[in-house]
Amino acid sequence: METTGILDGKGLSEQIKEEVAQEVTAWVDQGHRPPHLAAVLVGEDGASKTYVDHKVRSCARVGFESTLIVRPADIEQSELLEIVRGLNENPDIDGFIVQLPLPDHLDAQAVTEALLRKKMSMVSIPSTWEIWHWVCPVLFQRPLQAS
Repeated sequence: METTGILDGKGLSEQIKEEVAQEVTAWVDQGHRPPHLAAVLVGEDGASKTYVDHKVRSCARVGFESTLIVRPADIEQSELLEIVRGLNENPDIDGFIVQLPLPDHLDAQAVTEALLRKKMSMVSIPSTWEIWHWVCPVLFQRPLQAS
């Protein structure tokens, strides 16, 4: 017989954040630096700003470092690609996103393709947990267990 129930998403989110925070603390206590994520936000899209701000707060909550790079909507493609190149090459950045959508004059596909796969924090991944799981595999040597 199968039973169904209502998932307490907020409670589960808090539980996962607490577990991640404990793992990050243990990682740092072993002499490692905390994971460091970055986000690039281009323009003034309100929903994108809210989303990125939430990711910055989530990073702080679990002990990650974060960097937010904000550029105006009229940024040139070459400047945005240079930012991506710099983040790709920065050994202190473990992963990053370029928040989509980008302004119409920018080639989002070219920007996305410029991200090194090992530095991609998110490409349409639906949850913060999955972002952390992809970015910091060393912290997650065990699969998420359902309780």
